[in-house]
Amino acid sequence: TYMTGSALLKGSTELGSCQGPRIYVDNPDPSIFGPSKTVLAPNEGAILGMYSRTDALKEGGAFQHPSNTLGVLVTARGVEHRDYEDPTARGLAWDDLINPIRAQRGKRIYVDGSRTLKKAGAAFPSVGESRGVLYVQNQIAEAFDDERNSALDEALSARLTTSCTVFLRRLTAAGCFRTRTDATAWTVNFGASLNTADVAETSTEVGEIGLNTSPAAEFIYINITPYSGIQAAFAAQVAQQA
Repeated sequence: TYMTGSALLKGSTELGSCQGPRIYVDNPDPSIFGPSKTVLAPNEGAILGMYSRTDALKEGGAFQHPSNTLGVLVTARGVEHRDYEDPTARGLAWDDLINPIRAQRGKRIYVDGSRTLKKAGAAFPSVGESRGVLYVQNQIAEAFDDERNSALDEALSARLTTSCTVFLRRLTAAGCFRTRTDATAWTVNFGASLNTADVAETSTEVGEIGLNTSPAAEFIYINITPYSGIQAAFAAQVAQQA
């Protein structure tokens, strides 16, 4: 109700996400919160800690989807309710773009899902894609700050192209995109088609970067069939790999 009605968050933006329910954390001060060892708290702090941890795992770590094994909430000691352990309830949460926080038996408390607040029609609908794009944007903005007020000429276009190319090649090697081949992972354009005479008159250099980001594998389907039905195909596959 909150997502689709009172707050109208569903479908609003791919720059945000929703996780629920609230979590129990260690009681920071019994003199204020009472004698209980844990207190019920908003989950934002634990979520931000999860983001920071995945960011630090590798270069371009923001592109990783913070879910399941990467979605562990280290400070969580329990959840407000266990409704999302029911597959039907969990499916309804996903439908409304809520990433369930689960207390699955035998596992640490974790976020099960990486959907942003906007899925249909979004360019980067998952948390990993959205945060990865923001990471690229911020890194490039910081790197290009020293180029501001440079001569607006072909040499500037070449330098900006080279800087983006070197940076994005590192991200490709780190597995941040859908492929590990530069030619199919990203594009960089600071060409004349974007930087026309009219654009130059506004003292502006325009660039365009295309990123082939990797969506989250939300579902894995496996068909189990009689062995005899796939024996020939399997044998052919093994022979081809050999």
